[in-house]
Amino acid sequence: MIPHPTGTVTFLFTDIEGSTRLWEQHPDAMQAVLARHDAILRRTIAGRQGYVFKTVGDAFHAAFARARDAVAAALALQRALAAEAWPSEVGTIRVRAALHTGTAELRNGDYFGPALNRVARLLAAGHGGQTLLTLATQELVRDALPEHASLVDLGRHRLKDLSRPEHIYQLAAFGLPAQFPPLRTLDARLTNLPPQSTLLVGREREVAAVLELLRRPGVRLVTLTGPGGTGKTRLSLQVAADLLDEYDDGVWFVELASVGDPDMVVPAIAGALNLKDSSDQRLVDTLKAHLRDLRTLLVLDNFEQVVGVAPVLVDLLRAAPRITILVTSREVLRVAGEHDYPVPPLELPDARRRQTAAELSGYGAVALFVQRAKAARPDFEMTDRNGATIAEICARLDGLPLAIELAAARSRVLTPQAMLERLASRLDALTGRARDLPGRQQTMRGAIAWSYDLLDEEEQRLFWRLGAFVGGWTLDAAEEVCAEGLPLDTLNGLELLLDKSLIRHADAGTPRFSMLGVIREFAAEKLAQSGEAEAIRDRHLGYVMTLTRRAGSEVDGAREAEWRARVREERDNVRAAVGWALASDKMETVVQIASDVWPYWEMFGWQDEVHAWMVRATSAELPPASRAAALRLQGLATSDPAERKMCWEAALVLYREMNDLEGIRRCLNNLGLLARNAGDYATADALLQETLHMAQAAGGVLLVLPLANLALNALFRSDFAAAEAYLDQHQTVAQAAGSAPHLAENKRLRGYVALRQGQNPLARRLLQDALGMARAEDDAPLVARCRVHLGYLALREGSLAEAHARLADGLRGFHEVGAGEGVQLALRGLAALAATRRLAERAARLFAAAEALRERLGIVLPPVERSEYEEYVAAVRAGTSDRGFATAWAEGRAMSLDQAVTLALE
Repeated sequence: MIPHPTGTVTFLFTDIEGSTRLWEQHPDAMQAVLARHDAILRRTIAGRQGYVFKTVGDAFHAAFARARDAVAAALALQRALAAEAWPSEVGTIRVRAALHTGTAELRNGDYFGPALNRVARLLAAGHGGQTLLTLATQELVRDALPEHASLVDLGRHRLKDLSRPEHIYQLAAFGLPAQFPPLRTLDARLTNLPPQSTLLVGREREVAAVLELLRRPGVRLVTLTGPGGTGKTRLSLQVAADLLDEYDDGVWFVELASVGDPDMVVPAIAGALNLKDSSDQRLVDTLKAHLRDLRTLLVLDNFEQVVGVAPVLVDLLRAAPRITILVTSREVLRVAGEHDYPVPPLELPDARRRQTAAELSGYGAVALFVQRAKAARPDFEMTDRNGATIAEICARLDGLPLAIELAAARSRVLTPQAMLERLASRLDALTGRARDLPGRQQTMRGAIAWSYDLLDEEEQRLFWRLGAFVGGWTLDAAEEVCAEGLPLDTLNGLELLLDKSLIRHADAGTPRFSMLGVIREFAAEKLAQSGEAEAIRDRHLGYVMTLTRRAGSEVDGAREAEWRARVREERDNVRAAVGWALASDKMETVVQIASDVWPYWEMFGWQDEVHAWMVRATSAELPPASRAAALRLQGLATSDPAERKMCWEAALVLYREMNDLEGIRRCLNNLGLLARNAGDYATADALLQETLHMAQAAGGVLLVLPLANLALNALFRSDFAAAEAYLDQHQTVAQAAGSAPHLAENKRLRGYVALRQGQNPLARRLLQDALGMARAEDDAPLVARCRVHLGYLALREGSLAEAHARLADGLRGFHEVGAGEGVQLALRGLAALAATRRLAERAARLFAAAEALRERLGIVLPPVERSEYEEYVAAVRAGTSDRGFATAWAEGRAMSLDQAVTLALE
């Protein structure tokens, strides 16, 4: 018997990559595979003087007195696993391993302490077949590695839930894989800062000054102010990047250039944080709850157009005492606690002094010009002869970065002297035209106008027409919106504008173009002055309508994933088109676009936007058909049960007046589900029976939805015979229609009926079949639901590792699509698992979080689930003190949705 190592211990943690998927696909084969895997690991670890102190499913936790023995064991087990002949249907078993050396407390054969957390986080960062070491272990073994083994330095990384970066090494050896994907560390997770293609030039002092300001005690709101083109955004990004290691919960960038409506600022911030709206709380309250205990830096860019909503930032700072906000704006916010930092122009040479090229290159403005000129013309050089001219160009542009970039881009065709002559006359012509604007902004307009005036008439028309787009456009889109009546070939025109740095090109995927925000504003102004603004914006609206109509037709189709990505990419154009339609009082068009994009907006968690559109639409005069559709969408987009009921009842009245059978069926079905969620099964039955009666008159596949809902309604009341009868009818209709998704749902419901009746083997077979069918159809919500049911089944059978894997995967799936009802179901399952493991306080928090979510969604626990739930809660209550239970329960109810999901997945 190998003794338990004590004192300084090297821990080896392992698990099988993709084990959940393998269990789902090959449950029988995996039992034998896991047995062989366990035997190999136990034999290998024991053969190197290691002690296995815990196994959880396929995960092994072992301890070694000597680090070199742990490394030798890790290498040996990777080689043994790679050499093993695994069943062909399963394929090679890939195990990831992690080693860390530290002190830990030994209690009852188990270890406790920070070292265990660190090695667990390190393991989570790796990939199958990869063995990772911390610096502590590397220091002990670097001179005593096994033969033909070496260590690869992977650099410093931040591990999940740990603020201290870890220097990570990879164990490499002959005959084992050496190349793996990037580590799954916080370096790739807790920020969305966009990558920058060029270095920040000439801003060293400004970066240092803003960093010093943000690090002062009590400074929590800093505004970088200045006119367009000053480089506020680029400066904020560099500052944010330098602060990544100082904010444990991340640095998040929120682009507000496309958000003209102050009401959309909070949704934009929530979107950047991947915070989905799935409760009846106001979104701002959900955001406050999410941020309350986080140490986070928010970077809000282009705030000037929504400056009236600045008091909301103060509210966020009060509600979340550990967050900091960095804002870029063309004007001061003028709110309490704000620290204004005016971003100065780049440093300019003293025109009174004659300086060499080497001396001039030390000034930020000149250095930026030279860098961008070289990019446009690789052989460009600043010399003592042209240095003074370049310095004067920079001075004429007031050291504004964007103006300098636009000028430098012309180095391809103009010498510095020719550029200065053109620039001088153009700036003089524009000076003083807008007396209400700051001088630098007048100069910025001059710089852009100079580039614009270098275009011929056809290029100018294309340029201003492109100002209708927000967030970029494709070649096809430009041709559809801009080409009419324009002799210039659109592709050639885009290339010309690209060469002159007035537009930008995205490198990846479908060719896509965009403008810097300030240039797009200039183009939009020119469009407004052109006399064709209404026609172009109408064409842009028509383009968006065509796009969204096509996207709507692809929902549930073979190309849904492709269109999902396309709709996400075009979000800002959809917003702009809807904004134009709202301003033009084209409310029917707004309703049509919202109807088409709703399935995608719901997937992305953008329900709030559709809700705002529909509130506007329903407040206007609309034909009955559009009003009914708008009310139905408003009900779908809100999570307030009362508002849903009001909207759907009003829509139902209109649909009945129009004798719109499809609309009537939809509203009856929605109202039936709302009544079922509220526990009013009699009303739900009546509404769903009416839906079924109407569907029977129409015949065909329309019958499947009411039959499935009636079956579930009966199941929730524990009327299993009625549920089976409805499912028999449901299966007959689905088979006649050849509908694979509905057949998968039938299997899932039958499996759930069997599960609730205690018929475990039948339930497993039906649910595994349903899971396979759902995966084949790429039906993410159904996949998540099957996994959660299988998790409950595994929990009932005592297979706790399988239960955790399936419930966690199901929770992730539901959370990703914003399915609140499914989230609470998965949370309850993971709470029950914690209760089974006698983790009473954790279980109480999760049960309470699920309860709070149910209340927000208007969901009453169905009778078929209530007794089991009450037994678990009673066991949790008995497993802790009254005070401990009450505290944990209150903490769980106070959690935001994201906090509850994070706790459940830990």
